Amino acid sequence: MSKPFYFPFLFLISTFSLAQDITTTLQKSCVKEQLSDHNGLRNHTLHAQDFKDYCKCESDFINQNTSDQQKKELLNKSKEKPQWLGELKTNAFKSCMDTGSKTTT
Repeated sequence: MSKPFYFPFLFLISTFSLAQDITTTLQKSCVKEQLSDHNGLRNHTLHAQDFKDYCKCESDFINQNTSDQQKKELLNKSKEKPQWLGELKTNAFKSCMDTGSKTTT
């Protein structure tokens, strides 16, 4: 493998890996938050599966609208959630709950 191809290839792989890590982390966090927020609001028990579509949409939205530095900040478990994340989640909610979305409630 030649060096000019090797370095961009590694960068592409590391960027893809970061995107996968952040998507998985965000989806798990979203499901946990949704289960907590909706606990006791319905007459039946809610499960992680009930929020799968919404949380995938939210995590994809956040992943697409953050820089690599912001993604690294989100993966840093020792820090509190960044202040900018709240606004981004609000925008994700609006986007995911849009009437054109496949997300169901």
